[in-house]
Amino acid sequence: MPGAQVEALAISAIGPCCLPVDESGSPLRTGILYGVDTRATAEIAELNERLGREYILALAGAALTSQAVGPKILWLQRNEPGVWSCTARLHTSTSFILERLTGAFAMDHYTAASWAPLYDMARQAWAADLLGIREPPQLPDLVRRDRRLRHCRGRPCHWPA
Repeated sequence: MPGAQVEALAISAIGPCCLPVDESGSPLRTGILYGVDTRATAEIAELNERLGREYILALAGAALTSQAVGPKILWLQRNEPGVWSCTARLHTSTSFILERLTGAFAMDHYTAASWAPLYDMARQAWAADLLGIREPPQLPDLVRRDRRLRHCRGRPCHWPA
């Protein structure tokens, strides 16, 4: 299909990760992986104590586990302040690839739900109180999974020749 316009492209991943990038979109470290990475157990315990398990479950629709990205962001702030001070945006693997392909800093709601306790299931939006875990511009815009992003970095998407 040399030169043919791409009609659709789907991006999928096995689980959520946390990838901090700088202003230019370059990764500042390797991604902190999904549930197999248990480095944020102290942050999970702290958030459960501070907020209450019931509140987190009502807000995010899930309990905090090593799968949740919110505690990993908090871990990053505390344990890698040099990386954190340069972090302009926070990605998961799919949002990183999407930004590289299209220039869009966006994430679908299903993926955002794994960023507990930062996602409000009832409102289908980032939580109003971000609990000091991150700043609003650092998180992707939320989009429906069926939304079509029609441009690649500001121009119509075309498959390379």
